[in-house]
Amino acid sequence: MKLSIRVPVLISLLVTVLPIPAGAVSSNLVISQIYIGTGDGDSKPRNQYLELFNRGTLTVNLQGYTLQYAQEGMNTWQTFPLSGSISPGQYYLIRANGTFGTANLPQPDLTISLTFPLTIGKFALVNDTAALDTSCSTDPKVVDLVGYGPTSCNETRALTPPTELQLLAHLRKGGGCTDSDSNFADFSAVTPLPRNSMSARNPCGGTAGTKTFSIQDGGGTSFQSTGAGSTLSLGYARIQADSGSLVPSGIAIYGLRQGGTLVSETGVPASRLMTTGLTYVEINGPANTGFAVANPNNEDVTIDYVVTDSNNVQSFITGSITIAANSQLARFLTESPYLIRALSGTMTFTASAPIAVTALRGFTNERGEFLVSTLPVLDPSIPASVLPTYLPHFAVSGGWRTDLVLVNTTDVTETGTVAFFDQSGNSITVPVGTVTVNSIDYILPPKRTQRYFMPNVGATVQTGSVRVSPTTGDRTPVALGIFSFTAGGVRVSEAAVSGLRGTQLRTYIQNSGVVGSIGSIQSGVAIANADVTTANVSLEAFRLDGTSTGLTSSLSIPVGGKVAKFANELFTSLPSSFQGIMRVTASSAVSVIGLRGRTNERFDFLITTVPPIEEITQGSSAEVVFPHFVDSGGYTTQFILLNSVTGQTSSGTVLFRTIGGQRLDLLVQ
Repeated sequence: MKLSIRVPVLISLLVTVLPIPAGAVSSNLVISQIYIGTGDGDSKPRNQYLELFNRGTLTVNLQGYTLQYAQEGMNTWQTFPLSGSISPGQYYLIRANGTFGTANLPQPDLTISLTFPLTIGKFALVNDTAALDTSCSTDPKVVDLVGYGPTSCNETRALTPPTELQLLAHLRKGGGCTDSDSNFADFSAVTPLPRNSMSARNPCGGTAGTKTFSIQDGGGTSFQSTGAGSTLSLGYARIQADSGSLVPSGIAIYGLRQGGTLVSETGVPASRLMTTGLTYVEINGPANTGFAVANPNNEDVTIDYVVTDSNNVQSFITGSITIAANSQLARFLTESPYLIRALSGTMTFTASAPIAVTALRGFTNERGEFLVSTLPVLDPSIPASVLPTYLPHFAVSGGWRTDLVLVNTTDVTETGTVAFFDQSGNSITVPVGTVTVNSIDYILPPKRTQRYFMPNVGATVQTGSVRVSPTTGDRTPVALGIFSFTAGGVRVSEAAVSGLRGTQLRTYIQNSGVVGSIGSIQSGVAIANADVTTANVSLEAFRLDGTSTGLTSSLSIPVGGKVAKFANELFTSLPSSFQGIMRVTASSAVSVIGLRGRTNERFDFLITTVPPIEEITQGSSAEVVFPHFVDSGGYTTQFILLNSVTGQTSSGTVLFRTIGGQRLDLLVQ
C-alpha cells in the first residue's frame, strides 16, 4: 500500500493589485478557510467546504447573516442564511456539494447546495439577508470578502487556486485571527484542516500568555493549569532563556478526568527543535497513535513522512503535509490529514524547517476511558549505539502486562539477543506470547519494529530488567516498554518507557498524601546496571530551590541487576508533601526511568513515567518547546522545568500559544 500526497513548499500567488471594496471592512466575523477540492491522495477531503471564524471577544449571533456567492461577471448573488451563533475563537464549518476524496469532514454546522468552481470564485459574508446587487459590492453590510483566481472581487489581491495536483486549502493566518483586508496577505495555502464548532477554539484576544521562571543550580520549578473551564483549550508552549542564560529541560504531565475521576496521566518531555525524527506507531483496535507538531517559525513548514508497516516489509505509506507559520497541529494518525489504517511500525519524518514534535499513544479501555502514554521521538540522524541497551523495568502477572518493542532507527538490518534478568542479575524465564523463555534472538529489518507480548498469566507479579545485545558489529535497536495494569477485568493504567543511559542523572519527584489514599502521589525510579561491573549508585533528594534535603540513599546493583523503588522507600524521612529533584550518581553506566504512581477516586492505581534528564556541563540557550498542552474539558497540564547544567542558574519565560500561534492567557498555579 502506498499513499502519495504532493504538497509544494512554495505557492505562486497573483500579483495584480486591486482596490479594496469599501464594504469589505475588518470584522470580528471572517471567512477563515476555503477548500475547493483540488489535490490527489486518499486523505483528500470528501467535500468542498468553507469555514467561518469569530476573531473577536464577544459571541456573534448569526441570525440575519448570510453567506453569498456569485459567478464571475454576474450581478446575481446566491444567499445562504446562517443560523446559530459563534463564540470567540470558535469555528463554523459550511459543507458544499462538490465531492472528491474519501476523508469525511467533521459534522458540518451548515450544508449548502453549491459547487465551488475550481479556477475562479468569490464569497461575501454579509450582515443582511438581502442579496447583493452588484458584481463586487460596496455595501457596508459586507463584513468579509474572499476571492480566488482571476476575479476582480476580493480584498486587495485574490488567492491563487491550487492546481489539480496540489492538496491545499487557503487558511487565514493566526488560526483565523489575522485580518488586514488583504486576501493575499491574510491567507496561507496549506494542508486542508476542516474545523467545526466542536473543534478546539483559538482565542485571539490574549494579552499576556507568559510565565517567567528563575531556577537555581540543581533546582527546578513546577506549575499547573487550573483545568477550571468547560471548553477544551489546546496549544503549545515555547521555553525561552533570558539573554546570557541557559534554557532548562522540561516535562509536561497531562491529567484527564472523566466523570469526576482521574483516569490517566502521562509525562511528556519538552522537545528540542528538529528537522528529522522517527517514532513507533501502533493503530490496532483500542490502540491509536497521535502526532502533535508545533511550528514556531514565521513561515509555513512542509513535513514529508514515511510510515512503514512491520507486519509487511513491502507495505509503506508516504505523505506530505504543510503546517501554517506559528501554528500547531495535533491529530491521531487515523484522522485527517493522515488517515492511516491499522498497522504497527514506524513513522519517519523530515521537515523543511525545525519543528517540535510529541508522539502519544492512546488506548481506550473496557470502560471507554482514554488512557494516554508517551512515545519517544528519536533522531535517526544520530548514529545508533553498538553497546547493549537496557529496559530497566518490566512487570508481568498479578495484573501486569509488558509489551517489549524493539525499534530499528537505521537503514540496515539489525540482529542480536534479548535477555531477561531478575533484580539480582540472574537469568530468568518469563512468558512471551504463548511460550516461556529466558532469551530471544531478533532479526530487525531497516526502520521496522519487533514486538514481544509478555502477558498477565498468573497471580504473582514477576519483575526484572531487559538487556538487548546486538550481534558484534551490528547497531543496537531502541528498546521501548509499554506496561499496563488490569484490575477487575479493566485496564486502568498504561505507560510507555525507554531507559536513559548515563552516570549522572536527575528526575522530578513528588510525594503527596498517604500511600493508597485518594489523590496520593508517589514518585519512583527504576535503575538497571548497564555495565559489566557492579554499579555503586548514590541518590540524593533536593528541593526545587536547589538546596539539599540532606536525605541520601546508596545502592549496590550487580551486573544485570536492577532496583525499582518509590522515593519514600529510598528516603524514609521524605516529607509527606514534597516536590523536588532526585539526583542519581553512579560509578558506572546505569539505565534509568522515572516513575509516578497515583491513586484515583476509584482507588485505581495509575502509573506513568517522568522522563529523567542527564546532567551536562555545557548547556544551550536555544529554545525548547512543549509541542502540546491541554487544559479544561477534564484536562490539566503540569509544567515542570529542571536545570540540567551543573553549576549554572537558568531564567527566562514560557510563552503559551494557541493552536494558531496567538497569545493564550493560560491560568497556572
